[in-house]
Amino acid sequence: MGDRFTRVLNITPNAILLLEHRDGKDTTRLIPANTFNTLKYVMKGSFEDMVGRSHTRIHIGDNCLISPTTQEYVFCLEYDGMLVHTTPEADKQVCEAILKAYSEQDFKPFIKLFDDLYSKRQKSEFLELFMIALGQRVVSATIDGLNGYVVDKEFFVAQNGNAYRILPPDDSKDAKTVSSNLAFLCIVPRNHQIKPMNLMYNNVRIALGQQEQIFISKIMMLLNREKYKGDKVFWGQVNRK
Repeated sequence: MGDRFTRVLNITPNAILLLEHRDGKDTTRLIPANTFNTLKYVMKGSFEDMVGRSHTRIHIGDNCLISPTTQEYVFCLEYDGMLVHTTPEADKQVCEAILKAYSEQDFKPFIKLFDDLYSKRQKSEFLELFMIALGQRVVSATIDGLNGYVVDKEFFVAQNGNAYRILPPDDSKDAKTVSSNLAFLCIVPRNHQIKPMNLMYNNVRIALGQQEQIFISKIMMLLNREKYKGDKVFWGQVNRK
């Protein structure tokens, strides 16, 4: 059997051109320029025989590391001793960042991506703990494909900021069986409730943007709805029987 090798001929933002030598014959192959292929073929020395293996740290430099996971488009990034997992949606950014670090020793894109993902994770943890602190009146739930929280077993606020009243199921014989019925509530938080807010959580500065502020404000308004009886539009919706 002849010698076998694979060499990278060209790299573009979207594709990697390979030269494959098998048994004395050369062929070219175009593959997607994703993170997995970049690690496997461009950084081949670091990623040799890594298919299917996880949690093996690959040193890129300047305290920047990346590890494969059991999912092809999810990686563990490490910077300065801290860890965060990427998402499939961020694969192009991850690919560009590690390629920049490997080929140009420019670690700024990697560090910025890490900081963004880490801050996002800390924000999610903060919001989850905040909801837990509200007590048993607020329960995490997924209804009709929407993730959010049920308030007092009567209302549902989705993470996208929309609020709903949970209607009782229709038990009539002609009704179709559904998991739940949601009636949209037009709740409008006041301006002072949705100002941008910067917080420190686990020594990381997180910014609660408008969507998070609206999400939290609607939950708090429903929890404290008795205080808003003077708001006829709001009270007319939430007090409807």
